[in-house]
Amino acid sequence: MSIRTNVWGPRVRIGIYCEPRFSGLVPRNHLRSLARETLKLGGAQIPCTLTLAFLGDEQLRDLNQEFRSVSRTTDVLSFPSRTLDPESRIPHLGDVVISVPRAESQAKHGHHGLSQELDLLVVHGVLHLLGFDHDTRPRKARMWRIQIEILRKARVQQGPSKAAK
Repeated sequence: MSIRTNVWGPRVRIGIYCEPRFSGLVPRNHLRSLARETLKLGGAQIPCTLTLAFLGDEQLRDLNQEFRSVSRTTDVLSFPSRTLDPESRIPHLGDVVISVPRAESQAKHGHHGLSQELDLLVVHGVLHLLGFDHDTRPRKARMWRIQIEILRKARVQQGPSKAAK
């Protein structure tokens, strides 16, 4: 499994891995930019690195079982870390793993496009890496408020035609 890493500015590195079968469905540059914006608005300490992985339901089910003892697939898992990246020696915030088939299904049921669903899952997963959670009403309200702000800003930057798809 190889990870494509691109540097967005000298202080934030976001690696992206996408299973080849989903390659045409995942807008890497846009999602990398969205993750960067999430880090900024979520109050991340920089420099930092993180990884986004786009996989299938089987892998998410296996990870969910291994790390959460839940034997079913899920849409997104976040694995926070506070280790140093071995190459750059800067803090690695962790990994966000997203099920592309689950995102497709949720997009269909939500009557919006796959791109919008992936946007939500990336923002949600990165916020978890930053310590946000939705385990209590106040924490959920805070996390949802920040998600909405980031997604609204991303749609404005994309322009109306892309946001509507």
